[in-house]
Amino acid sequence: MLQSYTLLEMLLGAAVFILAAGELHGVVRARREGKSRNVSRVVTHAVMLALLVPYVLFAYYYLPLESSEAGIDTFGTPTFNWTYLLIGVMLATLAGWEGFSLLHAGRQRLTANTGRLVTHAVMLIVLVVMMGLSVRKWDHYLERLEVTYAKSIPGE
Repeated sequence: MLQSYTLLEMLLGAAVFILAAGELHGVVRARREGKSRNVSRVVTHAVMLALLVPYVLFAYYYLPLESSEAGIDTFGTPTFNWTYLLIGVMLATLAGWEGFSLLHAGRQRLTANTGRLVTHAVMLIVLVVMMGLSVRKWDHYLERLEVTYAKSIPGE
């Protein structure tokens, strides 16, 4: 079960990466053509791409640990999901901020590109789903960790 959560999480991360890369490509192209001078969108999307790499790598790192049927090693294993949650919250904040900025610019008639707004809304929804999968996966992982620990106590 955990392995399927992790694989789904990695697949969704790849989807967000593709969306963010497409947005970055569009922003860079608009800057080259002189249609935009906005630097913050370039930085935001580049940071999103940079944060997605460790998120997926952390998931990949835990894939063998989570799919192990023989039990889990209780020494040196993390007991808090901070790596996923911190990066996930940062990614969701960036996607939400970009979406909010686009909505604000659309209301002021500075942009009419609703496709970008939809893309950021989809990215935000997918990131929230990814964090939910991560939390669910961690709950199951910690349950397995507790069972392994309980079995290691003599007399139990």
